[in-house]
Formats: sequence, C-alpha cells, structure tokens
Amino acid sequence: MYIQDSWKVTRRLTVNYGVRWDPFFAHTNPYGEVLTFSLDNFTNGVVSKVLPNAPAGMIFGGDPGLPKNQYSNNKLNNFDPRIGVVFDPKGDGRMSIRAGYGIFYDFPSFAFDQFGFSPPWGANLTNTNTTLANPWANFPGGNPFPLPPPQNYVFPEGNAQLTYGYPLDLKPTYIEQYNLSVQRQMANNWLVSASYIGNVTHHLWLNNPVNQAQFLGIGPCTINGVSYSEAQCDSTTTTAQRRRLNFVNPTWGPYYGETEVLDVGGNGYYNALILSGTHRFSHNFTSTTNYTWSRCVSDLYTPAVGLSLYSETRYNNRAADRGPCPGADRRQVFNQTLVVSSPQYTNHALRIIAGDWKMSVSALIQSGPPLNVSDVVDQALNGNGTIQRPNQILPDPYLPNKGPGGWLNPKAFAEPDLGTYGNMGAGALRGPGAFVLNMALVRDFRIRERHTVELRGEAFNLPNWTNPYNPVTTLTSANFGQIVPLSTAGLGAFTQSINDPRIMQFAVKYNF
Repeated sequence: MYIQDSWKVTRRLTVNYGVRWDPFFAHTNPYGEVLTFSLDNFTNGVVSKVLPNAPAGMIFGGDPGLPKNQYSNNKLNNFDPRIGVVFDPKGDGRMSIRAGYGIFYDFPSFAFDQFGFSPPWGANLTNTNTTLANPWANFPGGNPFPLPPPQNYVFPEGNAQLTYGYPLDLKPTYIEQYNLSVQRQMANNWLVSASYIGNVTHHLWLNNPVNQAQFLGIGPCTINGVSYSEAQCDSTTTTAQRRRLNFVNPTWGPYYGETEVLDVGGNGYYNALILSGTHRFSHNFTSTTNYTWSRCVSDLYTPAVGLSLYSETRYNNRAADRGPCPGADRRQVFNQTLVVSSPQYTNHALRIIAGDWKMSVSALIQSGPPLNVSDVVDQALNGNGTIQRPNQILPDPYLPNKGPGGWLNPKAFAEPDLGTYGNMGAGALRGPGAFVLNMALVRDFRIRERHTVELRGEAFNLPNWTNPYNPVTTLTSANFGQIVPLSTAGLGAFTQSINDPRIMQFAVKYNF
C-alpha cells in the first residue's frame, strides 16, 4: 500500500514524494517442519516444550516465541519513503538537475529443503571411520533408521547433523538508493550528462558458523575428560570433539555438528560516477557513449537462504569475508554504440549503389572482476567446510607477462600454518579485463512498395581480440593461476559471449 504525490513547486522545480508500506510476512510450512536454534537456550540448557526429546537449544514451531508453522515472526512496520526532485536552473528546458532518494525492502530466495533433512523429520548423517560390513558399528546408538515419528525421535550424538537456525526477529534486507545527475542539451541534437548513483544495503543475510571447531594449540589435550595425543589433539580426527558448543555446554554439545545460524547484520554499498553523451538520430547517425567508474563492496551474503555454501569463514567475524562484490565490481566500464545510415540520394544511379545502407558499431571495454583465491585444505581446522584463503607471500601475485598463457604466480602463495587463516582478503586480486568490438552492415532492396529484401552481415569480436576467462584460483589445483579451457575449469558448458572468438554471420530476409 502506498501514497505518493507530485508537486510543481515553481515553474522550474518539481518534487515527487511518497511512502510505501511493505510488510514482511514470514515464510510458512504447512507440515510443521519448523526449526530454529537459540544459543541462549543452548547455553542455559532449555529444551523444547513441543519436542522434549530434542537437545537444548532447538526451538520448534509452537514453542514460546515461534508460531506453529512459521519460520520467524512477521515484521509489519516496514515503511519505504522516497523523494525525487527535478530542477530546471534557467527555465529554458535545456538543462536539468535531478536528485532522488528511496528505501526499498526485499529478501533472498528461501530454500525450504534443509528443514526436511533436519531432525526429527529427516536425518542427513555423516558417518566416518566405518566399514561397509557394519556401517553403524562406531555410531552412538547404532543404526538410527528408520526414523520414528517426531514425538518419539531420539536425537543421536555424534556431531554429524547439520543444523540451521533463524532469528525469531528476522530483519528483512533493505536498500537505500540515492542519485544526483546533471543533464545538458548541447546544440540541437546532443545531450550530455554526469550522474552519481549510490546505494547502501542493510541486513544482508549471512550464515554464521556458531559451532566451528576450535584450535587448541599443538600438543596433548583433554576434551570433556578424554585425553588425546599431540597428533590427535589438533587434527581432523578430533574435529567433532573440538567444536565450540562442546565447550559452551558439554552435556548437549555432542548432539550438534556443523550449525549455521542466520546472521542478518551484513551490509554492502555501491557508488558510481556515470558520464554519458548521446546524439539523437539526425544527419544520418546516432551515437551513445557511456563511461562508468564504480566500486561495489559487501559482506559475503547468502543468495539463497538455507544453503551453507556461503558460510562465514570465521565464527562471529563477518568482516573477515568483506570485499568486492563477486562478479559485480567492475571498476571501469566503457560502452560506445554508433549507427550510421547512407543519405537519401536524389541521383537514381547513386541511390541504387550507395543508398539504403546502415552500419552499426558497438564497443565494450571493461576492467577485470575480483578474484578470490581459495584453499580447500582446512588449515584452520575449523571443520565447517568453508573454503579458506591462503597467504600471499610475494608483493606482486601476478606473472610478469600475465595473459592467456598464465595469470597468477603460484610462488606468490602458500598454505597458512595450522590453526591460522591466510592473510589474503576476499576478492583481493583481479581477473582479465575485456575489449569487444562488434559490427553490422545492412542493406535494404525495395522490390515493390511493401516488399523488401534485406542483406545483413554481422561480425562479433571483429578484431578477434582474445578475452581470456578467469584463471583457476584453487590453490591445490594443478592448473592454479592458469587460464584453461572453460570445461577444464569446471564450469561445464556455460559460455560467455564476451569471451568468444570472432564470429561472423550472414543473413537474407524477405519482408512482405
């Protein structure tokens, strides 16, 4: 529901303003498969009233504070104000100054399937150090399948169950957008403009790994009364025992494995300067030129809630993953389009030879995207499955003649020490930029009044300029730092036209 108004304050000043009511109604589940995790309840040993067999910390639909079939509470007090101003300084219609501001609410796509795999409705269990002869020999309580009804389900120990939690007071994501532009008509056919566009995003949703394994320090150790050798203490064999919740509440900690609690405190911003010049179609040509200089920075947000692929690298430290927006932070982009048509000749012979031709040219030049060098080895021994980043040990991480033959210098990177995180930030490096020049030539032949034949020739990437893909950024890959064919890079059949070689195509059309 919204209210808006347009007010012509003076002959040269117009103001548009309004407000929109944008309530957030929580997602619902008609089957009652609603679960969240409360660190406070876990710490204090508070168990569910709906399913008392569940370990402390789990809250189900119908428990105090959580509606029966809702994942969180509704949030009805979302109001989006916006205002826009247009000013004509001289009152002659040849120049305008525009400014605007607005708030807009939204939320990520919601993945429901993880609740179906969560106890007590489903169990997605990982059992290690076992044999096919008796897979559940070392699993506490033995084979847990088939699962009993939720009311009778006995939650197993073993730190194998992936658990998700969402705050009851779920804050929807919203963005503040603002802009300022100056437009000026030059002569009769040219328009030039300079614009500043910016936004700030609040309450980006992130997954906070509250049950990361802790690094205890090299040496023998005792965890919950069990002694471990120096080789075992800080290794992947004791990941389950070193998880944080075991130390917060030793009674209930063993019931939890990797646990992701939604963190709604993420934020990001985008700022851009856009310069443009446009020539409307006159004197047989039209042209548009744009140049954008921008920067986009954000926390590692979760594009689809419920997927743990975008978990924060470190517990309660979203700043560690803050960096350039993946795939979106192109610092400089230049676009040029030009369409030229032949004049309308009065001479019949000249019109037959040179008339009715059209040529279009488009050019794109852009800087490279951010690169995130990843390390699939769990050097931090945190056990949450998040891809970590290595150390950069040389000032210049690129090859001397970086290009299609190679981009990153493998000698510039190294694994961090056990129990530590690499010194590289998220998106700290840059991939290859791109230059694309496309061209088309078209000729119309009029057969009769309503019948024409069109000949068209098009060339994409006319100079056959090499625009390489991003290099392999997985440190342990044999092709690390190299630019390899797309299928080898693990991207399947996905293609990007910006990386295509020269492609030429020709067509004949008969229009009637």
